Amino acid sequence: MRIRSRLLLILSAATLSCASNPPLTYPHEGWLGYESPQAAGWSPTQLQEAESLARSLGSRAGMVVHEGRVVARWGETDRPLLCDGVANSLLSAMFGILEERGRIDLDDRLSDLGIDDLRPQLSEREKSARVVDLLRSRSGIYRPAVGESQEMRDARPPRESRRPGRRWHYNEWDFNALRTIFDQAAGTSFYRFFAHEIARPLQMQDYSRKGQHYAIGPESMHPAFPLLLSTRDLARFGLMMARGGRWQGRQVIDDDWVEVSTRAHSDAGHSGGYGYLWWVADQQRHFPYASLPDGSFSARGAGGNSLVVIPAWDLVVVNRVDLSQPGKRISAPDFGILLSWILAARPSQVGSGWPRAPARPDAVKAEPAHPHLLQGVAGRYQRRGAVLPGFPPGFEVRSGDGELRLVLDGASAGPLQYVGGGRFLLERAKRVFLEFEVKSGRVADAIVEVQGRRASYRGIQESR
Repeated sequence: MRIRSRLLLILSAATLSCASNPPLTYPHEGWLGYESPQAAGWSPTQLQEAESLARSLGSRAGMVVHEGRVVARWGETDRPLLCDGVANSLLSAMFGILEERGRIDLDDRLSDLGIDDLRPQLSEREKSARVVDLLRSRSGIYRPAVGESQEMRDARPPRESRRPGRRWHYNEWDFNALRTIFDQAAGTSFYRFFAHEIARPLQMQDYSRKGQHYAIGPESMHPAFPLLLSTRDLARFGLMMARGGRWQGRQVIDDDWVEVSTRAHSDAGHSGGYGYLWWVADQQRHFPYASLPDGSFSARGAGGNSLVVIPAWDLVVVNRVDLSQPGKRISAPDFGILLSWILAARPSQVGSGWPRAPARPDAVKAEPAHPHLLQGVAGRYQRRGAVLPGFPPGFEVRSGDGELRLVLDGASAGPLQYVGGGRFLLERAKRVFLEFEVKSGRVADAIVEVQGRRASYRGIQESR
């Protein structure tokens, strides 16, 4: 009887555990959705506004995946598009597979692996860089690279100005050389390995090795590795990473590798931290105007191509830009605003794991503003492109009698109360904030926030 009672107790506990922790949802042949965003606790109206903003910014496609199901999608999510720098983060995950299988030692130096480059060849000091230094973008090897943008060329430090491992610098040479190291260790190409070890277990719907080719150039012996991937396939990869490298019961990427590779190893300034080819949220720094919990990370490419992974919320956001279309680019601030709009639509019930709503507006305390700040923000502002519902495309800030007043369509909308940190409050009830950046004491840029949604404005002239 005692054994039977114990068995019943164990079974009951297991039953309760399964009831409280239902199985995680994954896509199979296709993605699952919800009957409506509202059924998952999301705001359909705010998601529609976010989608409209995405399209107005030039987004070709995008997806929002919550708890393994699609909450929102727009554009041609089945069309393979160039990933650009996003591919670096996929390469990082593939290094995790090699490391787990003992095919690569992160402490190996370039000299151990026979890695060199065109004349002038690598110096002995440069060859002392380790694989882990390249993964952290801290190689200290500052040379021309295939696929390097003009901006990256302009920012490249002088050759041998830093020892390997000493300084973080986003470096195209590191990424391309890592791909060479990867192919050498794997015994096959990046594209073939990706097909067998990532695309196949994740049941990617659109990935094909056809049309995938390395890009060679006269700058270096290490080709670039452009990758074509659809939005919905990239979302699968993001979901796998959000769940510690696991996919439908299979550990595709070692969970220890996921943890260490998406941990901040370097300070990346306003972008937060940098891991092993991943951008990492750190101390509320990641994307401008978007607040993400610790443990979040992202893969980023040119033009605004982004994969944002938020494990704490089991949330993945993908934004794609068609780099073949000239002029189609989304700036980091504009993407940050888009992401903040998406997050503003999220569920907010207590105990759901989501962050609590912002502090009540009536809890915000007014502070005295410095006279130079009052004068510096006075001027006219014009919207940059992102549309903020209920707020006009332009406005004016006037200074007088020790206070600022907001002018909309030629009429005063009321005084602005300074609440610290460059932020002003217009109206408590409607939670309208304005945040200004002043350069050289003159009007520069402004961010307008209405009930958690933001849009950027450009200062166009100083008010008299």
